[in-house]
Amino acid sequence: MTGQVNALDFDTPAVTVAASAPLPTGDELAGRPIMFEHPDWPKNTVFTIKDITPVEGAEEYLIALDEPGLEAAVGTLDEVNTEEGWVFTKDHLEKLFNCHYLYDGKALYSEDKSQWFQIDTARTGYYSVGDVTIKFKDKAAAENFKPGDRFWIMDVNPGATFRINRVLAAFG
Repeated sequence: MTGQVNALDFDTPAVTVAASAPLPTGDELAGRPIMFEHPDWPKNTVFTIKDITPVEGAEEYLIALDEPGLEAAVGTLDEVNTEEGWVFTKDHLEKLFNCHYLYDGKALYSEDKSQWFQIDTARTGYYSVGDVTIKFKDKAAAENFKPGDRFWIMDVNPGATFRINRVLAAFG
């Protein structure tokens, strides 16, 4: 079973998706893995399904996920370069040092999570080992931030595809 992510619910955590075929609802798929992927990501993301609810009035489903949440990293911006389209943080984004390209292609969200912008690259900065420079795919995205702003990097973003293996074999 495959489909596309249309929106995120940060509090639940959950994703709203359009599926390639009807999904079993309720907790029928609870405990099953769901993989999210995007051609710009160097590494896919896997979560565990908690339950699935059809979205009323739409051909979509809300897939609640087990913890942890959707956040891959959170920090505060120390510098913003609107001309070159990048932001800089002195916050130590630990996961980046285990997988140097981990955040490439992911979404950087504003503090209130109302806007998101696709990351082109995220690389260690120039002051010390923990510093990170995040370059946006669209340089104009940097104009939405200023030093002192909090940001979120999510493991899933709208436009990603999802896959739940063996749904048809088990339920079809």
